[in-house]
Amino acid sequence: MTEDTQASALGEKSNQNTTMNNPIIEEVRIACASIAAEHGDDRNKILAWARAEQAALKMKNPNTEVATASNVPRSLGSER
Repeated sequence: MTEDTQASALGEKSNQNTTMNNPIIEEVRIACASIAAEHGDDRNKILAWARAEQAALKMKNPNTEVATASNVPRSLGSER
């Protein structure tokens, strides 16, 4: 079954991508582009900024743990 046939079988337009029309995803993409532009599209500068922001959050709320990949409960992460 081709992609066009699958789309029409589902009653969808074949060229319509739902993530492209999602306002939340669009807002995230705009925010990411803005942050990248602020830091000259330099990944190292973006990562340094993100780490500083995370550290500032920890300082502001020392009793609140900021979620990182290492401290997310296994039940919330992917199944292994």
